[in-house]
Amino acid sequence: MEENLPVDKRRNLYLFCKEAINNAIKYSDAAVIELTMKEMDNKKIGFFINDNGKGFDSSNVRKGNGLVNMQRRAEEMNGQFSLQTAPGQGTTLSLIYK
Repeated sequence: MEENLPVDKRRNLYLFCKEAINNAIKYSDAAVIELTMKEMDNKKIGFFINDNGKGFDSSNVRKGNGLVNMQRRAEEMNGQFSLQTAPGQGTTLSLIYK
């Protein structure tokens, strides 16, 4: 699939990935951080940032600017934001965009 994204959407994708990688570097103590981009069904593109770090309890964490900003960027693009994590299990952040 060939797609030319508008500048504002490219900027939001870049900043989403940058924030997710920065958070993983700062807080996860991960040995591996992966960024994956995948073409999905119905002309959707998924961006996944995964680390093998210490994870955290998402129901008990103070949602700082990073997570709030990533959620907001996904909403601005009409995308879906997802956070999957648990103590000792690493973290996966995703943005799925049509």
